[in-house]
Amino acid sequence: MTPSPRSRARVLLRTLVVVGVGTSVLGLTGLALSRFFTDRPVVELLADVDWGWLALATGCVLAGTASHGPRMRPLLPDSPGATRPGTAALGSLYVAASVLNLSFPGPAGELAAAVVLGRTHGQRPTTVLAASLHARFVALLVAALITLAALPVLDIPAEVRPIAWAGAGGLGLGGLVLGGLSFKPEVLRGLSDRINAPLAERLPGPLGRGFGKVHLQVEQLADSLVAVPRQGVGAYLSAAAWSVGSLLTSFTAILCAAQAFGLSPEWLGTFVTLCLTLIAAIALILLPGGLGSFDLTLVGMLVAAAGLTPEEAGLVLLGVRVAQVASVGLAAVVFLYWARQLLDADVVEQMESGVLDGDESSTEG
Repeated sequence: MTPSPRSRARVLLRTLVVVGVGTSVLGLTGLALSRFFTDRPVVELLADVDWGWLALATGCVLAGTASHGPRMRPLLPDSPGATRPGTAALGSLYVAASVLNLSFPGPAGELAAAVVLGRTHGQRPTTVLAASLHARFVALLVAALITLAALPVLDIPAEVRPIAWAGAGGLGLGGLVLGGLSFKPEVLRGLSDRINAPLAERLPGPLGRGFGKVHLQVEQLADSLVAVPRQGVGAYLSAAAWSVGSLLTSFTAILCAAQAFGLSPEWLGTFVTLCLTLIAAIALILLPGGLGSFDLTLVGMLVAAAGLTPEEAGLVLLGVRVAQVASVGLAAVVFLYWARQLLDADVVEQMESGVLDGDESSTEG
């Protein structure tokens, strides 16, 4: 489908507006929560920031985002008539598509990237989306395993140890279960049939409709995961290696954000904190950016496991959110390169619906 210039302009304008709103919400959420933990004026806080460290944090956020494309590449099967996209092309496409995750429900960026790769490389969009989502769950599994392995050796103060163990252990086990279920999508579907579907029918009003939407999203996710032909142990080890690389760059981003305020959190505790924020954000995949879950998990675990006070953890949160918002601005530059494909009216329509309508593809460049 080739939209008219006027149609493309409307799509571009609407996308810019919703991305602007999504970015503002992202920044304001981090600002509001960081202000909850510190009583110093924001202007005073930002005046004392070392912007060089925040620039490094922003670069690390972008590098982590770029790794999401190559992370799913090993899981793509060889298909007749399709070409395998290169690492650099996938990295730039997923950086561009990440802008859309702030403004559309669900994994909108991955969905848009899947449609684009169908047109540019002849890949089946449903298979690309499935590989991308499955790679997310591989990352979830990696983060959960790291969390559960490191939790016993973390230096957690005795007064908060029971709460930290319950929260971190619960998230770690939840991530382990969710990551494992991605290999058994029929079990995931069955659980939703037994839990979400009955609640959707029995509960009145918005609550019932909410469970109905969750049930629909789980079914669509299961359908997508089924579409991934198993690629062997080597493919999953490669995806896991990319996941570890993404975690390391995101970990460096947090350390740089902390250094911007002259803070040096304990390394192992900070790395486990990052793993838990990833689990929390993926568990709430329907919320753009994992708003709220990411912020509260970051602050709570930095205090419990990384030796920071609540005020210091609030400053790190502020630095991380500033780096994330800045990275969106830089990603928008990459987005312009892919805008012709990503802003196609048909792509936007499928993002809004949250599902792929088909596997039609072309070789449009």
